[in-house]
Amino acid sequence: MLPEIKTILYASDLGKNTRPAMRLAASIAKQHNARVVYLHVLEPLADTARALVGAYYSDEDIDAKYQESLESTRVYMERRIGAFHQEEMGDTEAPFETAVMVKSGQIEEVILDVANSVKADMIVMGSRTHSMMGRMMMGSSATKIVHTSKIPVLVVPLTQG
Repeated sequence: MLPEIKTILYASDLGKNTRPAMRLAASIAKQHNARVVYLHVLEPLADTARALVGAYYSDEDIDAKYQESLESTRVYMERRIGAFHQEEMGDTEAPFETAVMVKSGQIEEVILDVANSVKADMIVMGSRTHSMMGRMMMGSSATKIVHTSKIPVLVVPLTQG
């Protein structure tokens, strides 16, 4: 029996040229009447950066600004996804159930944790490389997820430019 796909986790870096990965996630969701959970992960400030910023702002101010950035990223994602559905499918709303999440943490860990918590049947993500060595291998986040995920991972090459 073929596996059933009910939930797809689409993890995006929100960079340019991510439409090929979004198209595949949306196409698979439409074919399987599946839900798509759109996820973006913001890494927390590194200790050195936090110490530098901490020279000018209190910990409370830094945390508040970080929370604001999480929320503004979520709003941006919702607008971007809405535009994608309208431009690509002619729908003002997605023809399948969607959810948007913006989380903080180590990218690979958060993606795998969210995949588990939403009971995803598949992870879709793009991979881009910036160097000759990188072109010979997938991006480091994609590689780590492919090697540690317990569910299928579809990695879509994203072009530069």
